[in-house]
Amino acid sequence: MFSAQAAFDLASRTYDESFESLPGTKRLRKIFSSLLSNTFVEGSSLLELNCGTGTDALMLGHKGYSVLATDFSPAMIEATRAKVHREGLDNLIETKELSFLDLRGISGSLFDGAYSDMGGLNCTSDLPLVAEQLAPVVKPGGYFVASVMSDFCLWETVSFLLRGNLQKAFRRAQTQGAIASVGEQAIRVSYFSPGEVSRAFAPYFEVKKVIGLNILTPPPTSIRFYKSFPQAMQALEALDDRISTMPFFRRIGDHFCILLQRSLPGGRA
Repeated sequence: MFSAQAAFDLASRTYDESFESLPGTKRLRKIFSSLLSNTFVEGSSLLELNCGTGTDALMLGHKGYSVLATDFSPAMIEATRAKVHREGLDNLIETKELSFLDLRGISGSLFDGAYSDMGGLNCTSDLPLVAEQLAPVVKPGGYFVASVMSDFCLWETVSFLLRGNLQKAFRRAQTQGAIASVGEQAIRVSYFSPGEVSRAFAPYFEVKKVIGLNILTPPPTSIRFYKSFPQAMQALEALDDRISTMPFFRRIGDHFCILLQRSLPGGRA
């Protein structure tokens, strides 16, 4: 089993072609980018954790936001940096090899907000440490937006149960984490509920909103379903949009988005 960093270094070579190009991924990116645009005022200075190959950073840069895009994978940072330069966004997007478990490399900086997309936070089991590292670099009243892989995915659970695979059906509930694929490599990840994220960040942030993703629709990697049943996908996506903020449904999708606000000095957000 590979370390997460080594796995993402290798995956960077084909990440855009094998994952970013998928219809399901594009839908998730669209939902997340809409949430970012509705949360942060144009021109805001933002910190990105686990930037991958820079998809979100580039989108924000083109809209006039200032972004420090960070990732613990040198290869992912290099891929992002090349895109930034190619698209002429060097004046708005800075890249830095940095783990969200150790943000001392940007100590003294203060951002209007921060974000983390596509389950990057699932690469650690220590969310309280992430919150502790993040809090000093986000302005009081600022926001942190994260897309996190849920500890229960309706689609995945039902899919494995129908195949008679009980172990995989409930793999996300394992306290020690579970094995997931990054490209062709296997890494250990942790899955979280919205409540777990809320409690981990509670000393510094307050939850403002939770949105479920891929509740009735399959995860982006279910390529065969997306290709075979396009009309069904449209209907399921419409249903997902209607139920995504309902308390029960928003925690049983493949991912959920959570919006947290940095607490003001001496009080709540």
